[in-house]
Amino acid sequence: MKKITTFLLASFFILNAFAQEPQFSWGQMKSKPGPFTQTQIMGYEKDGYFIVNKREPDMTESQSIIRSAFSPVVTAAFFNGEGERTFSKDISTGRSDDYVDVIYFDHTLYMISALFTKATGKNVLTAKAINDDGNVEAPVEIGVLPSEKMGTRGLFYVSVSPDGSKLLVLSQPEYVKDQNEKIKLTLLENNFKKVWETEQTFSYGWSKVLDNRPYVNNNGTAYILKMISVKGADDTWSIFSSTGRELKEFKIAVDAGKKIASVVQAFSTEGDFTVAGYYKNGGAKVRLTFGDKVDGSFLYRLDATGQQSKIAVVNPFGKRDDMLARNIAFNDNTTMLLGERYVVTDRAAPHTGPATNENMFARDYSYNGMDIIIDGFDATGKTLYSTNIDKNNSSKNDLGYWVSYFAAMVKGKLQIVFMDNYSKYDGKKFSINTPNIIVYTSMDPLTGKAEKPQPVLKPGPVGGKDGDSYLRPDAFLRMDENKFIIRAENGSGYRMGMVGF
Repeated sequence: MKKITTFLLASFFILNAFAQEPQFSWGQMKSKPGPFTQTQIMGYEKDGYFIVNKREPDMTESQSIIRSAFSPVVTAAFFNGEGERTFSKDISTGRSDDYVDVIYFDHTLYMISALFTKATGKNVLTAKAINDDGNVEAPVEIGVLPSEKMGTRGLFYVSVSPDGSKLLVLSQPEYVKDQNEKIKLTLLENNFKKVWETEQTFSYGWSKVLDNRPYVNNNGTAYILKMISVKGADDTWSIFSSTGRELKEFKIAVDAGKKIASVVQAFSTEGDFTVAGYYKNGGAKVRLTFGDKVDGSFLYRLDATGQQSKIAVVNPFGKRDDMLARNIAFNDNTTMLLGERYVVTDRAAPHTGPATNENMFARDYSYNGMDIIIDGFDATGKTLYSTNIDKNNSSKNDLGYWVSYFAAMVKGKLQIVFMDNYSKYDGKKFSINTPNIIVYTSMDPLTGKAEKPQPVLKPGPVGGKDGDSYLRPDAFLRMDENKFIIRAENGSGYRMGMVGF
């Protein structure tokens, strides 16, 4: 590892003098290569970190629709310890590749792809290393599915443990009518060394609607969060665990007539597998907005060996409108489900001239991120509190990247940061024409008591009347106990920064 650089030291030398307000430090504005739908900060080491952007294919580019459907645009960039971007480049998925994911495993960034070749009768899963100098290495084979043709090549899913030391590959053969669903699980560690591999058959018939979400903890215990679709019945959910032998099933026992509306997953510091979210009673009526009216929460926590359940509860509460589960946080024996009222609406976009192929079906999308709601549970799953933090943000035609919030446990407190309207904090009447600023608050995880949100006094060039960008709360990466890499952006550029508490 390289030494901690002057940039990091200069950014945070005053942190110990401030116990409450987060301290921000921002780098230079960089141009964005495109309107990305997903941004991840990955692989922080003392010598730098990666930014990975994935954008759906641009249908205006000179390529066929068929090729576009299989060629998302992935851009990788590396920032060194001085905060300088050393490269930014598109990493081609290739015409015939089936993009799977980009992961940070064993201190290396990899693009994972699946390549079918008719001559060999195989669908091969490969990993291409992306070095911090921008060089892309030759692909390495890490999985294979026998296949006679492209249409029956099956699917791959991958997952990396929180510490980056384990890689789980789930291989899903093609659907076979009137048979039970089959999968293969493979656990790999450094240099793609195979730890174990097992082929399993579920006790459920094969469905054309598959939702298998693999996860692995630092110990190498594999988990699958599975939605089970049975013709003529409501979908149900189960958690499966394995250490290379049989699959052990834990049903998420949401009663008949209740449907899971939103779910999130996290590993505790002990490696316990935890899922939580919201359910709704019965089917929803036809609605003009995207969002779920929910009637309760659920929380399931399995131990780090995958052998027993620690918590399995379903908690009804008063109806909440348009709830989306965001994250799970832990503090000793307290588990916190973090949610947000979130609505997406759309309508036909206005146009002044005559209708054309380009504007005939154009639509305006509005993104609304509202109240933060935090439910706290004790070691048995009993509800301790439900805390509401006032927030009301909206944006238009930008995928709503800045309207959500940042939340993380720091020094025994749940620290929360988000953009909010300036007029809420200057004593004047609320106005949609005033700028948005960065505000912060903290919550005691034992009592659920939250401090009143306050404006950040020194936000730098982010937010406010004279700011050039907005904080993007969904893109951050922890550096240590009290420091995080963060991101701010506007329509054409972005800044990388750091925040300390």
